[in-house]
Amino acid sequence: MFSLMLILIICILILPGIRIKKEASGLSLDESTALKGLLCVTIFFHHFSGWFTDLDPVLYLISHCGSFIVSVFFFLSAYGLSKSSKWQNQTFKDLILRILKLCIPFWITDILYLIVHFCMDIRLSVDVNLKNILLSTLNLSEIVSFSWFVSTIVFLYCVLFVVKRSYKINHILLFFIVLSIASFIVPNLWVTFFAFPVGLLISEKEKYLINLKTGQYILWSILLVAGTVLFIILKYISVNYDYKMLLDKTADAGSGLLFSVLVYLLLTKVHIGNKLVFFLGKISYEFYLVHGLGILFANKFFDISQPFLFFGTALIFNLTASYIINTVSKPIRLKISKL
Repeated sequence: MFSLMLILIICILILPGIRIKKEASGLSLDESTALKGLLCVTIFFHHFSGWFTDLDPVLYLISHCGSFIVSVFFFLSAYGLSKSSKWQNQTFKDLILRILKLCIPFWITDILYLIVHFCMDIRLSVDVNLKNILLSTLNLSEIVSFSWFVSTIVFLYCVLFVVKRSYKINHILLFFIVLSIASFIVPNLWVTFFAFPVGLLISEKEKYLINLKTGQYILWSILLVAGTVLFIILKYISVNYDYKMLLDKTADAGSGLLFSVLVYLLLTKVHIGNKLVFFLGKISYEFYLVHGLGILFANKFFDISQPFLFFGTALIFNLTASYIINTVSKPIRLKISKL
């Protein structure tokens, strides 16, 4: 029954407003926002499913889709950035302001985590002491659950700022080289960030992709699906080989970036969007930041033996908290944008 409810929610988010486009086109701002709304809910489903000890096929699939969801987030971040007016002539000031706009909601969420921890005695992923609180302001301590995404986005923005100033090497190729080096140097690094330069590449080649003939479109779709499946298979057979970590990273990076392109290619032909996913999309970043706390908050009152109450409480908390964080941080970010 619980899995059926999750399927129903996903259908409610996707089906209203879905239609075939009369002409193929790239992602509009509204479509990107709607997709982010869908993604933020599915990443919540993904982390919530980890609380189940027995997984039916639906929950099992959701519990293994995290890298794909985050890859699309990275893809959309780069794709949207490349469409912005400041893309071509980004200054160091623009970089700092962009990072600050990410940090404001993060710092507010950080404070919310601490308030809930001290008021309700909810255990967080790290010890809450002065050292970790101070480190958390720089995202060097994970008081905010799953906040690695924030530090990774900041890193990607910084890398992009540097590589765009290279004149002898294509900046996207250089981007891939830098990320490859980083993924080898840092063990257990989430390599879903390879979808970020892919988002830049797709944005540059968009004219070609939206003008694909029907046969070419079908061929590209088949190749992307086949490639994604092959990387997934590589992920599962890597346990039998000595270079498990290398194969794991290759599989995660490859499947994530191919899946991101597959989603983009689908949305060149299909329009998605309705008021609900637009609303969720506008608070998707804040929802991502707070959704781990929502699960911990709900677990204070219910456990997985009461999945509907557990899930409902977490969802209501996440929606309320993310809306408040967005409302509080929005005027601050608008002022930063005008600097």
